[in-house]
Amino acid sequence: MSSKRLGGQEKVRAKKKLLLLKTSEKCHKINDFFSNKKKTEIKELIADDQNTKVLSHEGCTPSNVLFNTQTSDYEDNDLLPSSELELELNSSECIDAAESIESCSLSLIKNKILIHVDDPINPLSSNRLEFNERIGKGPYRPILEIFPRQKQGSCMRSFQKSWYDLYDWLEYSPAADAAFCFPCRCFSGNENNSSQLELTFSTTGFKGWYRALHMFKRHNLSKAHINSTKSLVHFKNSKSIDEIIDINKTVCLKTREAERLKNRKLMERLVDITICLAKGGRPFRGHDESINSHQKGLFREFIQVLSKYDVVLKDHIDFGPKNAQYTSNRIQNDIIFSIHNVLKKKIYNSLNQSYISIIADETSDVGHHEQLSIVIRHFNSMTNRPVETFLVLKRMISVNADSIFQAITDVLKDQIKLEWSSVVSVCFDGAATMAGSISGVQAKCKEENSKILYVHCYAHCLNLSLIDSICDKSSNKNPNQNRVLFDFLGTVQFVYSFIEGSPMRHAIFEKIAKENGAHVQTLKSCSVTRWACRAEAVNAIKNNYGAILQALKTINLNCSIPEMRAKGQGLLHQLQTFNFIFCLNMMQVILQLVLKVSSALQTPNLELLTAVMIIKTLKQSLISLRNDSQHFKSMFENTKKMCYEMDIEIPEVKTRKISKKLEDKSETQHIFKNKYDEMRILVFYSNLDVLLNGLEERFKQDTLDVINAIGLLVNLDDESETSTYKILYTYFSISADDLCCEVNLLRSTEDTPKGTNSGSVHKWLDWLKQYGRHDIFKNFFHCLKMFVTIPVTSCSCERSFTKLSIVKNKLRNTMSQERLDALLFLFVEQELLTGIDLNDVIDEFKHLLPSNRRLIL
Repeated sequence: MSSKRLGGQEKVRAKKKLLLLKTSEKCHKINDFFSNKKKTEIKELIADDQNTKVLSHEGCTPSNVLFNTQTSDYEDNDLLPSSELELELNSSECIDAAESIESCSLSLIKNKILIHVDDPINPLSSNRLEFNERIGKGPYRPILEIFPRQKQGSCMRSFQKSWYDLYDWLEYSPAADAAFCFPCRCFSGNENNSSQLELTFSTTGFKGWYRALHMFKRHNLSKAHINSTKSLVHFKNSKSIDEIIDINKTVCLKTREAERLKNRKLMERLVDITICLAKGGRPFRGHDESINSHQKGLFREFIQVLSKYDVVLKDHIDFGPKNAQYTSNRIQNDIIFSIHNVLKKKIYNSLNQSYISIIADETSDVGHHEQLSIVIRHFNSMTNRPVETFLVLKRMISVNADSIFQAITDVLKDQIKLEWSSVVSVCFDGAATMAGSISGVQAKCKEENSKILYVHCYAHCLNLSLIDSICDKSSNKNPNQNRVLFDFLGTVQFVYSFIEGSPMRHAIFEKIAKENGAHVQTLKSCSVTRWACRAEAVNAIKNNYGAILQALKTINLNCSIPEMRAKGQGLLHQLQTFNFIFCLNMMQVILQLVLKVSSALQTPNLELLTAVMIIKTLKQSLISLRNDSQHFKSMFENTKKMCYEMDIEIPEVKTRKISKKLEDKSETQHIFKNKYDEMRILVFYSNLDVLLNGLEERFKQDTLDVINAIGLLVNLDDESETSTYKILYTYFSISADDLCCEVNLLRSTEDTPKGTNSGSVHKWLDWLKQYGRHDIFKNFFHCLKMFVTIPVTSCSCERSFTKLSIVKNKLRNTMSQERLDALLFLFVEQELLTGIDLNDVIDEFKHLLPSNRRLIL
C-alpha cells in the first residue's frame, strides 16, 4: 500500500515536529543548569531583563539559557531584517545554546577545530553591527603556498589563487576546501531569489576543481548571483527600512557603533596586559582577590595601576556595567585561550601541508605529572630557513611506547591536520621507550611511514660519549681504568656541596678570595645529565684553587662540629694530591672542547651537515691532543708547577712485584718507571681513546647516508652519482633524472656556492632563492628543504621544560592542563606572541563561546 503524498503545509508541520523532537533531546539538561552543583560555578546575578531572571557567569547571557531571540547585549530591533528564515525556529542555534549550557567549560570549546572567524563555513552574524563589519571586509581570500589536492578523474587538482583575479566575488574556505560566492552567501535569502537559489555557492561550497572555470562562469551569469550582487550593492549604498522610517534609529546605530569601538579599545588593553604577563611567565591570579585585598594578583593590579593614567580603563572600571567588568578568572582564561588559538592558527597556516619533523621528550613537573613536550621543525619559506616551533604539552597517564606514539599521532592529525606521510624524521633521546628499534616509538613511526628517519639527539650522544670515557662499564672488570678521573669528579662535586652548603662557609671562602685580590668565581655544581657543563665547575675550582685551600684550612680550624671538620680535612687532603691537580689541568682542556661543541649543537636552525662537520672537528682536535706529545708535556709541567707553589709532594711510581702466574718471562710485562708515563698511559690516553671510540660509535645513525649524499650534492660532486640520487629518491621522493639534469646545469654555472664547508646548505638556499632560481632547480631546492627539516638535537623540548618549571611551580601547581598548555605556549613562542594582531585576538575572543558577549565587540 503506497503512502499518501503530503501537501506543502503538512510537510512544514512535519518538519517543525521533527525539529522540536531533536531540540528537546538536546535541551533536556537545562534543568541541571539551575541545580546546586551549577550554582556554585555561576558568579553573578543578572538584573531583571524584561521580567526574566536567570543566573549566569561572565560570557553566558540569558538569551542562551532561555529560548529567546534577545540577548543581554543587543536589543530586538538591532537584529537584521531577513527573509522567511526569521519566521522559523533555527534548530542549530537551539542545539548550540543547549550544548553551551551543558558544557560551559572552555576546555571543550578550546579543543574545536581552529577555523578563522571569517571563513565562509562559519554562519553570518545576525547582529547588524557585526554583519556590517563583515560586509565591509569583503570576500575571504586566503593565499596558501600549496592548496589541498584531491584526485578528480585521473589528475590531482586543487583550488588556484589566480581565480581570485578573474572573479571578484569568489572566496575560499580552507576548512572545507571549497569555493563560495560572497554575495550569494550573504544575500541568497532576498525576495527575488525565492525560486533561483543555488546552494552550491551559498551554503555547501563548490569542490569540483576539474570544471571550476566553467561553473564559475555559469554562476556569474545566473539570476540568483545577479540578484544577490544587486542586493549587496543596494545594502552598501542605501539605508535599511527602519532607518528610513525612524530618523532616530540612525543616531542609535551610530551610538551603538561608537560603544562597540570603545569596547574594542578596552579589550586591546586587556589583551596587552595578558601578553605582558604571559611573555614573562608571571602568575595572573592572587590569593585574595576581594575588594579590600592589597594584592589582587598581577592581572587586576595591572588594571588598577593603568586605570590611573588611562581614560578608557578608568571609565570602564568606574562607569561600566558591573556584571561585565571582564576581570574575572573566566575572562582571563578566555583571553589566554584566544591568544593561544590565534597563534596556533598562524602556525597551521604556515605549515600549509608541508613536510615536518617531530621532536618529542617527556619529563615530570612539580605536580608529579608526566608531561610530553612536542616540537615540530619545518621549513619557513618567508625566512628561507628551518624553524622549530613548540606545539603542545600533553599530560601522559602512561609513558610506554604505545601511549606516547598515540599522543603524537593525535597531535599530528587533530591539531595540525597532517598525516604520517608528511613526516620526514623524528628526533628523540636514547631511552629504550623512545629509541627502541623493535617496539619503541621510532619503530612505530616507521610502521606508519617507512621513509621516516630517526635522529638520536646529537647533544645526548656527545654527553653519553663523555660519560663513557669516565664511567666506562668495563671499569668493573678493571678497577684502575678511569678511577683517577672518577675520584676527581667526585671531589669537584664535594667541594661545591661542602662550601656552598652553608652560608657561613661560603662567607669565609668569599672573604678570603677578596683578601687575596682574586676575582670570586661562583662554584658550580656538577650537572647529573649535562656532563659537558662540568667544564664550568672545573674552571671555577682551578681559578679559585688557592682561596679554596685557605678557606678549608680556616673552616677546619674554627669548626665546632666533629663531622663537618672530618669532612673538611678529608676534602683538603684530596685537593692537595698530585692526581687531583693533574686531572684539573687535563680535564679543563678536554671539557672546554666538549662544551664548545655541545653549545654549537644546540643552535636551533643547525642542520645535519654542519653538525657532522663540528663533530669531525672535535675528533680531529682530540686526536691532535693525543698524538702531539707537547700537549701532554705542557700539561704535566703545569701540574708540577702548581704542586711546587702549593708545596704538594709529587709521588713516585710504586714498585710492584713481577707476576709469574701467567708468564715466566718478566720482559713481556710493562712496568712504569716514572709518574710521567703512568699518568700519560693510564689516565690521559685511556680517557681520550674511550672518548674517541664513543664519538665514532654513537654518531653512526640512520641519517649518515643522507648526510653523505647531501654533502656530495652541494659540492656538485660527480662521484657515486647513481647511489647519491638513489638515496635522495628513496627518502625525499624526487625525480632522479630531473635532479641529475639540474646538477649538470649547476656545474656549468659560475657563481654557485659550491663546497661542503660550514653553512654551505644555507648558502645554497639563499642562492637559489635569488632571482627565482628555486623554481628552475626544483628538485635540488626540494632536497635541501627536506634535509634542513631534519633536526639535530631535541634541545627545544629541553628549553620548554626549563620554562615549564617557571610556569608551573610549587605555588602554581593546581592549574588545569589546558591553561598550563596555553601559558607555556605563550611563554615559549615569544617571537610569535610579539607580532600578534590584537584585532584577531578580539575576534577570536568574541566567537570563543557560542553565546554573545555582554560587551558589544
